[in-house]
Amino acid sequence: DSWGIPASQIAVIGDFHFDLEAGRRAGTWTVLYTRGRAVEVLPFEVEAHLVVHDFCDLEPLLAWLDAPS
Repeated sequence: DSWGIPASQIAVIGDFHFDLEAGRRAGTWTVLYTRGRAVEVLPFEVEAHLVVHDFCDLEPLLAWLDAPS
């Protein structure tokens, strides 16, 4: 609210369940950053709108953020 940006236009990026939970509770999009870890060891990955494994390849993330909702 203080930035004047609707929560629906914000993406929270985090590497743990609590990051995704905070984003969801705030009404934002959520992105799980796996830090290269296997998704199988991250049972909370289903909570994310998008999963990113490596920030060296930002094309999928940028395309996802730019896509109409």
